[in-house]
Amino acid sequence: MFEEEVEDIKLQNTSYTSSDGDIIIEEGENILKSIAIPVNVESNYQYLISFDIKTLSDLNNNIYFDFSGKSYNNAEQGFVIEPGSISEEYKEIRKVINSGDVPEGEVTYFRISTNSDGSLKIKNLAIYKIYKK
Repeated sequence: MFEEEVEDIKLQNTSYTSSDGDIIIEEGENILKSIAIPVNVESNYQYLISFDIKTLSDLNNNIYFDFSGKSYNNAEQGFVIEPGSISEEYKEIRKVINSGDVPEGEVTYFRISTNSDGSLKIKNLAIYKIYKK
């Protein structure tokens, strides 16, 4: 889903390297850190989210992953990874999300966010539309 260069990425206390697609959520005490990557999400499809993740420093709060938009933001379109399940070695993550109803004309994003004091790195992020539910 990211075959072309991604534009209009929204960053908050986070960095993204377009040459290798690495996402780094930076350290910061009790502040929101997030990245929102534009993706074309269609209503009622299952999407496979795939990436590798590791800690760079101690995490103390959950990491949230979801589809979102101005009028599109439901808990069913996301998942949570607890800090204790991530280590200093890359861990492969594969999750399926149902998009649910996406408002017509909605600009949609895949968002990663946390309030953790620590930092983490994500590589090989890929999103695949797999089938309509």
